[in-house]
Amino acid sequence: MKIEKLPKVGALLGILIVLGVFGVFYGAASWVNIGVGTSMIVVDATARAISDPILGPTAGFYLNGFFRIVGLQYPVFIYYEVDSVGMWSEWKLEMGQWVESARGDYPAIKTLSRDGLEIEVDILVRWSLNSGALKELYRRYPRLDWKAITINSIIREEVRDTISNFTAIQVIEERARIADKLGQAIRQGLLEEPTLQGAIVESTLMVDLRDIDPSIEFIKAIEAKLAAEQAKIQATFEYERTLTLARAEAQAKIIIAEGIKEAIDTIISITGETNSTRIAEIYLTLEALKTIAPNTQNFIVIFGTGIPLVYPIPTNSTSP
Repeated sequence: MKIEKLPKVGALLGILIVLGVFGVFYGAASWVNIGVGTSMIVVDATARAISDPILGPTAGFYLNGFFRIVGLQYPVFIYYEVDSVGMWSEWKLEMGQWVESARGDYPAIKTLSRDGLEIEVDILVRWSLNSGALKELYRRYPRLDWKAITINSIIREEVRDTISNFTAIQVIEERARIADKLGQAIRQGLLEEPTLQGAIVESTLMVDLRDIDPSIEFIKAIEAKLAAEQAKIQATFEYERTLTLARAEAQAKIIIAEGIKEAIDTIISITGETNSTRIAEIYLTLEALKTIAPNTQNFIVIFGTGIPLVYPIPTNSTSP
């Protein structure tokens, strides 16, 4: 009798094992752990329904394990505590070139001032989501992409609209005023956006204008322009210097030529000489005497057919 009952016991044992394995998988699929600041919404395809959010921290059997295994039910986790988006860039000078050394979630926002100059705005926006609005927010954004699609777009749009009302000089001089206007514009844009209605907790919405300056491309252009102007000024200076020296040299030559002409005219008037070679000899002799006897203030030169005769006159002489 005992031997005949063994197959039934084995079958029962097999069923129990299968049920146990299924129970383990079912329980594992049903069990959910929800972290701090996170909510869970259960999407049920069989009931065509979305559950109310379950807020963490908590854990439990919140799902139908079988439906989850076959893909008819799944959880959606939404982080609703402090979230943020940073749009900023940091630059440093390396070997004479400006390079980006760090950035936020996105690079700084580039926009134009009222006078058409490119401005770079570094901004950080923080907010928290209203847990009671998460279900409706998920209906509007089933891919959970409200930040990438809507929030980022509103921030960029408000930055560009606000900066376009100020000149580049005002942007630099009135930073506090611009930061206030920009904060108000972004807050208003986010809170009044229809697809985000009630989703952002107003008291948590903060706008931090980290920096606002001419863009690095604009700075590079200014540096290049200054370098070109410096080179132009240097070239102009060198040209003017060369021109001045040339003019001075030409003027000196004119003065020397006029002095030589005057000296030759004097020689001709004193000696009556008309032979150009002889006149040149006399002139060169006189110039040599200036070098040879620089301390002799007075002397008499007698010109004849030969070498001129030179007689110094002593300074204490009373002779005429």
